[in-house]
Amino acid sequence: MGKTKKTKKPIKRTKRTKTTKTTKTKKPAAAINLALTQTRPFTSLSVDTINAIHLITLDPLFPPKIVGSFKYVVHEYPADIDMFETYKSCCSIYTAKKEIAAKFKAMAQRIKDSQHIYLGDFKAGHDERYYIDIGHSKGSDILDYHPDKIRAAVLKIKAENLLTREESDLILSKIVEKPKLKEFYTLESLIKKKYVVRWTIDEMIKGKQTLPLGQEITLEDALTHKSIVKIDIWIYLNQRYIEMTNMFMLTYDDTKENTHYLSVKPEAYETSLMEDLQKYSNRSVNKYMKLAKRLWVYAVLKNNTKIMEALYPLFSSSASKMYQITGEIETIVNILEHIKHPLLSSIKANIEDWKTRLGTVMSDTLPTEVANGIYRKINTIIRRLNDNNNNKTFAITHLEELSDTLVIYINKYSKRYLNKHKLLKNNSIVLVE
Repeated sequence: MGKTKKTKKPIKRTKRTKTTKTTKTKKPAAAINLALTQTRPFTSLSVDTINAIHLITLDPLFPPKIVGSFKYVVHEYPADIDMFETYKSCCSIYTAKKEIAAKFKAMAQRIKDSQHIYLGDFKAGHDERYYIDIGHSKGSDILDYHPDKIRAAVLKIKAENLLTREESDLILSKIVEKPKLKEFYTLESLIKKKYVVRWTIDEMIKGKQTLPLGQEITLEDALTHKSIVKIDIWIYLNQRYIEMTNMFMLTYDDTKENTHYLSVKPEAYETSLMEDLQKYSNRSVNKYMKLAKRLWVYAVLKNNTKIMEALYPLFSSSASKMYQITGEIETIVNILEHIKHPLLSSIKANIEDWKTRLGTVMSDTLPTEVANGIYRKINTIIRRLNDNNNNKTFAITHLEELSDTLVIYINKYSKRYLNKHKLLKNNSIVLVE
């Protein structure tokens, strides 16, 4: 008998029901902007931090605005605390400069009376005898730069006995025919060191200082030079040595309620910001994390959500954590160089803590063998650091080497990040709208 074929049962196909795709509702730009620009509440600051803010404030009833990375919650590892204070006096230039100078004298006395808080720098005024026009940078170009005129100006200042031979030789050696941006900024910095008037704590308290060749300048007059007026202190806060800065905009209203500026005008700050963006994006300058932080300030100023969205993850990265440590290194080096008897126990504790923090950095950011070398260097610095001046010098040298090592890997990470997010192209900053 032949086999009968089995008939296949038809397969029932169930109708596939169409599923509607759920589209994610995009947050409005205003909501994103609000989240990204959320600020640290003043009430969240430690008592020591608040006291330090009042220490370098002209008017404690109206604390200065905290600006820069410390202000924003998304900046998880701020390196320092920057502030900006507007102070208005009245009713003439004479009464205004007298009142404001008295407040700065009182501020200096408060700093001097504080334990283990040190004046890092106080700038106010210009010594016009050192003014030299060296041109200016615009993007990657240097404009109105005339090396022969600059050399002649330096030699004239030296002939007036305002520069030593060593000082003039150093400045002259930096005047090249076609400088790169980094060379231009080095020359600019050397001239500014002589042109900008800096004050010690005792000079601030006295309200006057003697400039080269016996020329006297009073604090009252220096405050009217339309210069940058800025104070830096070095302070141990929350187990870290940091620099705290307050920049002042000083004005007075006359009897007709017209406002007059004693210090630099506010538009100069935005100009300075744009110059910094071009400066730090240049390959020869090689400071990409600093560039990112300046770019953040620009984005907030211009309400540019796209740039803020692209940038904010960088500020909670391992590179940002390492950058915070380089800020502490710079402050500690300054203290060891300029303060006779610093509190070494807190300096050692701060340095020791770097091992714990660097131990959480992934090896793709900081290679393991490099990290191990850093831990050994930290152990050596702590072991050798004591009141002996030779060991201070040893510590400074090795701290600077440690910082240089960290900067290499911070720059690698930051530059790669900025390129990836199309904020950097051909070593020029891209200000996306």
